[in-house]
Amino acid sequence: MRTIKSNNISRFTTVLVIVTLLISSGFWGLGYNRSAEAADIVYDQIVSDNSDGNGEKVSSDSSEDGMLSPYSRTIGFIGDSITQGTGASTDAAGAVSKTCENLGSDFICINHGIGGTTSHDWATTLTSMHGGDTDIMAAAIAAMQNADVDIVSIMLGANDARYDAHYSAESYKDQMQTIINRLRTAGFRHVILNYSIYFGFSSIRDALSQKLNIEYQTAIDELVTENTGFVSAGDASAYDWFKINSTLTLIDGDDAVHPNDIGYAKLGEFWSNAIMNTFAHKTKFDREWLNNDSDFRLSKLIHPADRYLPIQVKPLSVF
Repeated sequence: MRTIKSNNISRFTTVLVIVTLLISSGFWGLGYNRSAEAADIVYDQIVSDNSDGNGEKVSSDSSEDGMLSPYSRTIGFIGDSITQGTGASTDAAGAVSKTCENLGSDFICINHGIGGTTSHDWATTLTSMHGGDTDIMAAAIAAMQNADVDIVSIMLGANDARYDAHYSAESYKDQMQTIINRLRTAGFRHVILNYSIYFGFSSIRDALSQKLNIEYQTAIDELVTENTGFVSAGDASAYDWFKINSTLTLIDGDDAVHPNDIGYAKLGEFWSNAIMNTFAHKTKFDREWLNNDSDFRLSKLIHPADRYLPIQVKPLSVF
């Protein structure tokens, strides 16, 4: 039989107590899960009932543009025939449908793409296309308001660059700003601007069309900067991807602008990623874990303009 001396027992006991305390305080990550779970409960409460974590309601007026509460998951889309889905084998194969499919079953997507339209058609109150002098923007706004849309995704430019339009980048930017202003006035909470996709040469799109399509990208970047908090940069990757893969993803022949089903599926990926980035940056709380006497607390709320607004949340005890 081995005899353990009393001084060894004391050392053993001391070590055992230290290890126990470290585990209970969350050291090595062993005590973290229950604390994180408790914090998740408060986070879910804040997002679900728009409170500050103490049960007090957070007024949407406390931010510059009233975007503290979570967004509606009904997304509106404005655009031309590419948004509309021209060239897809079925409605379900179009970019808007594929975007919604990627976002998940709890999202609804409202497609207001109209073939042949330019930024001018959407900015003006009178468009001679599609059934006479109509305000297509007003009709889209009314439909999206009825559907409780908060976020509007826009892709325009393919027809602005067409040979019978050839709108300059300055004109395109002005028209897009008018669209943004109308959406802001109508009460929508956020706009996402996407680059138009690459299109090939055809009888109605020439070298100048290609040049303008690239210049429109700079105009979009400027609009995002000049409308901080209300407009965010959407997809900027589809242009290069379609340029590299145009023979496989665009309709053959003289069209050279509308995607086929493969192209629309990929465009749906690009658009859904852009939308989820907006949700992630604009509607979720940034959890800053502060370990102070075994208390975790939520300390910051992401502001729409990517600035922080302080909130008060009671410390959560570790069980």
